[in-house]
Amino acid sequence: MPNRITGLQSGLDTESLITSMVSRYQQKVDKLTEMQKKHTWKQNVWKEINKQVLSFYNDTLGKMKYTGAYRIKKTFVSNANAASVVTGENAMNGVHKMKITSIASNSYMTGGGITDASGTSFAAKKDTKLSDLGFSGIQNLKIRIGGAPEEEILLDEEDTLEMVASKLRGVKTADGRSVSANFDGNNGRFYIASDKTGASSDFTLSSNNMQFLDSLGISPAKRTKYDAGEDASIILDGVTYTSSQNTFEINDLVITTNEVTSGEITLNTQSDTTGMYNNIKELFKKYNEVVNKLDQMYAAEDGSKYKMLTEDDKKAMSENEVKEWEDKIKDSMLRRDITLQLTLSELTGIMMQRIKVQTKEGEKELHLSQFGINTMDSRLVKKNEWHAYHIDGDEEEDIVKTNENLLKKMIASDPDATAEFFRNLSINLADGLYKLMGSTDYSSSYTLYEDKLMASQYSSYSSKIYEATKLLNAKQDNYYKKFARMEKAMAQLNSTQNQLAGYFNTK
Repeated sequence: MPNRITGLQSGLDTESLITSMVSRYQQKVDKLTEMQKKHTWKQNVWKEINKQVLSFYNDTLGKMKYTGAYRIKKTFVSNANAASVVTGENAMNGVHKMKITSIASNSYMTGGGITDASGTSFAAKKDTKLSDLGFSGIQNLKIRIGGAPEEEILLDEEDTLEMVASKLRGVKTADGRSVSANFDGNNGRFYIASDKTGASSDFTLSSNNMQFLDSLGISPAKRTKYDAGEDASIILDGVTYTSSQNTFEINDLVITTNEVTSGEITLNTQSDTTGMYNNIKELFKKYNEVVNKLDQMYAAEDGSKYKMLTEDDKKAMSENEVKEWEDKIKDSMLRRDITLQLTLSELTGIMMQRIKVQTKEGEKELHLSQFGINTMDSRLVKKNEWHAYHIDGDEEEDIVKTNENLLKKMIASDPDATAEFFRNLSINLADGLYKLMGSTDYSSSYTLYEDKLMASQYSSYSSKIYEATKLLNAKQDNYYKKFARMEKAMAQLNSTQNQLAGYFNTK
C-alpha cells in the first residue's frame, strides 16, 4: 500500500473524494458480508430445528418403538422398610410371600491396644514409627481376602502406623477385593474392614513375626473383635436364595433387602398402567413441540421489509430494538420453506394413518381418534398449534380435561393392543424421519436440511468477499497513487512559481 498523501498542495479532501470514487466497490463488499451474515443466521436456525427433531427421533421415538416403554410393571412391598423392588418388564404379575432371614454384611476387625516389642502397652499415635515400638529392619504382614491368594506387605522400621494402614488399603486381589484400614490415633488401635459384603469377604492377617502382629493388636489373640462377613438370605415363595450382596435378581425382579423380618411380607407385582399412560403422553408432548416449531417457522410473518442493519443503523437504536429487529429477520428465514413443508407433510400424514393391531376381539385397524387423541379446530387453539394432538381427559389441558379419557380406558381394557398401536406408530414416525434425514450429496446423515450445501455456500461467500475486498483495495491504492502524483506535480509547480516570483521581486 503506497503512502497516502492528503491534499496539502491542491487543498482537496482526498480521503472523501476517493471514498466516493470507490463507493460501488465498498458497497459490493458490504453486500456480500451482509449476505454471509444472513446465511450464518439461517444455518443457526436450521441447526436448532435439527437438534430438536433429532432429539425427538433418538430420545423419544428411540424409547417408544420398543415394548419396554409399554410393558411397565410395579411391585408393591407390604413392608417398605424391609425391602424394595425394581420390576422388569418380564416379571410375572401376582402376589409373592417373602421372609428375610439374614442381611449381607462385610468382615470387620477392631484391633487391640498397641504394645511395644516387649509386650508393654504403648500410647501410640498415627506418626508412631515401628522403630518406636522396638522393631528394626524389615517386617512383613500377610493378608488373605476371601479365597484369593495371600498378599504380602513389607514394612520398614521408619514406617509409621498410619503408613501400615495405607499399605493395607493398597492391597488389591486379582478378583478386585480389598480392605479399608485406619489407625485411630485417639483410641490407639487399628480398624480394618473388607470392601465387599458376604461370607466370601472374610480376611485373615499373619506375619513371619507373630510378636509383630501381636504388637499391632491385629493378631487373633490380641484383636478386640472380629465379625465375619455374612451372606444375605431370603425365602421367596418357599424357596431359599442367598446372595453376597443385599440384592437378589429373581424372575426379572431386583429385590433389595434392608432388614431381617420376623415373619413373611408380601410382594404384589402388577402392570403399571399409569406408567404406560405417562409414556404415551410424553410421546405426544414431544411430538407437539416439534410440529409446533415447524409450523411456527413455516407460517412465519413475512420479514422481507426488515433489512439487515448497518453499523450506523445500530448506533441510532437501543440494544433491545436491534435484537427485536434482527429476531424478525431470523424468525422469517424459513417461511414457506420446502423442507419444512415436506417434514410437516410426512409427520402429519403418518399420524392420520390407521394401524392394524391384534385386539381382544381380533385383528382391527385403529386410529388415534379411537384413543381420544385428536387435533383441534384451529379457532380453538393458539397460533401455530394446528397440527398438535390433544388427549381427551388430560387434566393438564383445560380444552379437553372434561372429556372422557379414552386412552386410559383402552390401556385398562386392552393394554397389549394399546402398546402394539403406539409402538407401531412410533416405528412409523422414526422411519419417516430417518428417510428425511438420510445422507445425500447436499446433507449429512441425521440432518434434516442441506448442511453440506450451506457450508459450501458459506465458503463461497468468503471467497467472494476476499476477491471484492482485494479489488476495493486495488482501486483505492490506484486513486491514491494518482492523487499523490498530482500533489507532487503541484508542489513542483508551486516551487517554480515561488522561485520566479522571487527572481522578479529582486529586479
